[in-house]
Amino acid sequence: MDTNSPEKRPAAKKKKDSSRIIIIIIILLLLGLNGWLLYQYIKTEKELDLTEQKLENTEVLRAELDSILRVTQLQLEDYKGLNDSLDGVIDEKNAELRQRAGEIEQLLRNRNISKKELEKAIDQMDKFKYYAQKYQKQVDELSLEVSTLKAENNKIKDELTVEQRKAEKSELTAITYANKLELAQKLSVINAAARGIRIRSNGKESEATKANKTEQIKLTFNFADNPVAEKGKREIFIKIIGPDGTTQYDEAAGSGKFKYEGQQAMYTVKKTVDFDNSGEAVLIYYKPQGEFGKGRYRFEMYSEKFQIGSASVELK
Repeated sequence: MDTNSPEKRPAAKKKKDSSRIIIIIIILLLLGLNGWLLYQYIKTEKELDLTEQKLENTEVLRAELDSILRVTQLQLEDYKGLNDSLDGVIDEKNAELRQRAGEIEQLLRNRNISKKELEKAIDQMDKFKYYAQKYQKQVDELSLEVSTLKAENNKIKDELTVEQRKAEKSELTAITYANKLELAQKLSVINAAARGIRIRSNGKESEATKANKTEQIKLTFNFADNPVAEKGKREIFIKIIGPDGTTQYDEAAGSGKFKYEGQQAMYTVKKTVDFDNSGEAVLIYYKPQGEFGKGRYRFEMYSEKFQIGSASVELK
């Protein structure tokens, strides 16, 4: 059979065309596959780049966060110790900063952080910077107020000290004058004498020197001339100290207490006199409940915070 006959030629040509179409389709499929693979490669590269960028961004943010927190806290700590109230504010602001930093740190800790989470972390970081600057400014203002108040307080203290010194000086001058005047007006005793006596049958007094013969002790004195002293009623406290060194004290007989040199002191007898600066004589009798003992009896006279005289007698 002749293969090159006119009847066979169209069939051969048709078969050759079909093969060519298949080859073209295969080539197109390979080109499409290569295109898809190239697209996937580029997409993967972009995703890797984006992931690396995210990781890099989180590390940068964490480093920046740590730096801002550390610097701000150090700056705030520099103000501590100036004032208790300011210290409380600083502690409060440091705690708020640590809380905000913790929230950002929690977001950045995720290595597979999404774009949305990264944007949130960046937004939180911006807020953190704002509050760090805000707190720093607040503490600066409070520190300035504390310094100003301290300066004003010191100025007031200095002025007050000056005024106090002036007042103290004036008061001291007044006290000194008052003390001098009081001292100048002090009564003084002259001619003070004490002696033992006994009463005779005729009613007259006779001196007694022996304890067993003595019935009373008679104290006499005069007031010295003092034209500065005010005239009028004066109380004279007599302290009688017995041979045993104790104050003779009997409330039933009129003994009591008076103030002397800032303390309570005991007196044996008290006498009210009318001072007129005439050198008037004062007479006082003392008789104990029991008998007199042997030894020295000392009489001390006091009036208006001062000891004004003394006398003594020895009984054998």
